[in-house]
Amino acid sequence: MHMIAIGWLWVAFMMAITQKSIVSGVSTFIFYGLLPCALLIYLLSTPARRRRRARREADEAAVRDQPESPPSPDSRPG
Repeated sequence: MHMIAIGWLWVAFMMAITQKSIVSGVSTFIFYGLLPCALLIYLLSTPARRRRRARREADEAAVRDQPESPPSPDSRPG
């Protein structure tokens, strides 16, 4: 997925440097390159974000539900 994004940004950059003015070149790169690429990466990474969130919540629930062990004899003050 990242190779496709890099290729798309390269094509958008090549289009941008052939523009007649700097303003049109920058806007070409932003609107044909950065914004569509960022949106595509965000949408395609949604399942991975959901899996990470579910795994993190499961880990937190496991830690929260773990019973506390009684203190060991070595850890008593005295």
